[in-house]
Amino acid sequence: MQNDMRNAGDLRAEAGDKIAEAAAATRAAATATASETVSKARDTARRQAEAVGDAARNKADQAREAAAEAGERAAATFSDTAAQAEPGSLRSHAAAAAADGFERLAATLRSTDAAGMMAEARAYVRRNPGTVALGAAVAGFALMRMMRPSRSDGNSRS
Repeated sequence: MQNDMRNAGDLRAEAGDKIAEAAAATRAAATATASETVSKARDTARRQAEAVGDAARNKADQAREAAAEAGERAAATFSDTAAQAEPGSLRSHAAAAAADGFERLAATLRSTDAAGMMAEARAYVRRNPGTVALGAAVAGFALMRMMRPSRSDGNSRS
């Protein structure tokens, strides 16, 4: 009987050891699977983020190119206006200055990518916070005035 109890105890200990080994192996396999799944998810997320970033950069570049073309058209229009105006007149000088400004803007847009423009804008805001705040206030006021319903009876709102 004691042998049977000893054998039962040995069997229980052996079964416990095997269960512990199986649990450890299962835990190791689960950890490896989880690590692999997390790694795959990170890679997928990184690839998707890169794709979204590439698409955003492409859209920004298209918009930049369209703005550069619009600037060139405006420069051509102002150049024509300056050429048609009386030489030396205020209209001629103003149109020539506007044409020059639009030409420089178009050249800048063509030579700088979207990331470079964002970096320049951030640097400008850091160097001139007061000017930017004033500009934002003026733009907000102008937007508010445009959004306010107009009165057709000629009375103004107070």
